[in-house]
Amino acid sequence: MNFGWPKEFQNRMHKFQMMKKSSENDFPVSIKIRVDHGCFHRSCCPNAYKLIDDKLKSMSKNYDEFVFEEHEIGPEILVYLTLTAAGISLASNVFALINTIIKARFEGQKKGDNHRDPIVLIIRRVDKKGKFLEETILKVNSLEEYSSSEMELLLKKSAEKLLKKKVNKKRN
Repeated sequence: MNFGWPKEFQNRMHKFQMMKKSSENDFPVSIKIRVDHGCFHRSCCPNAYKLIDDKLKSMSKNYDEFVFEEHEIGPEILVYLTLTAAGISLASNVFALINTIIKARFEGQKKGDNHRDPIVLIIRRVDKKGKFLEETILKVNSLEEYSSSEMELLLKKSAEKLLKKKVNKKRN
């Protein structure tokens, strides 16, 4: 029985948690780089995925830090955030991969990839009760308006907000 994409997401996150070791200060999250309309998949954006594949190959020794998933509307990175005294910590390789994916989308367009939709960067998780939570980090319309340092700051702020977020309970 299929309960739609929230259930699929919950199952994907559970599988990730079973595969990857973590500590009590680690929180599994999904970082989704997607388009709201159109496609951001290998079949529609081969030039972008050539750049993404090259980055993934160069990161192969660090591939145990995250899981890379392909979806029709854009790639997803499953990773653990670490909560430290200084705030949220995320592997620098993951920031580098996110930057590569965003830049690859726009570079791929220059080389002939068809779709021109903006990119939306989202962080999401499943809480202890199995509820789906998400925060939109940013929307990027072109490479000219993109700043990797701003993305990193916004991602950390969104992650902190997401980890503090409570699911609103409705009383009957």
